[in-house]
Amino acid sequence: PYLLHYMICMFHHTQKWSSPYQLSLLFPKAVSTGTSLRGAFVPICVSVIASLALQQRHLIPLCHFVSYQFNGHDLPSTTIVSIYLSVGTLFALFAAWINGRKSSTTNELLFGEYQEDVLQLAISGAGALFGRAMGMHWSLLPLPV
Repeated sequence: PYLLHYMICMFHHTQKWSSPYQLSLLFPKAVSTGTSLRGAFVPICVSVIASLALQQRHLIPLCHFVSYQFNGHDLPSTTIVSIYLSVGTLFALFAAWINGRKSSTTNELLFGEYQEDVLQLAISGAGALFGRAMGMHWSLLPLPV
């Protein structure tokens, strides 16, 4: 959803913004009073609905095409594929967020000595869910052991 906001800012030609929160049409209260959840709640909901619509329009037909190559006519439902894609995206964003992140108080890695393990689990979870969205069987998924 945030990438969608940045794309909207990129294509809006009247002004250049450094942040999508500065677009007054999407975030009316954020421009005048600073970013708040009240001012951003409706646009965030709209962006989540728009990303789900993007999934339904473009990504799920691609997933069904690839799944047809693996399974023939035994395709998963669009709701299940959408859930796989959404949760896999959350896992990938979590992996990108914790990669190299340190605590602000101790200046050590966020998960300590388990940082690499948590990062690898998040990447593996995202890969597994994206693979399942494409119709791969559990035995074909490239998961580290």
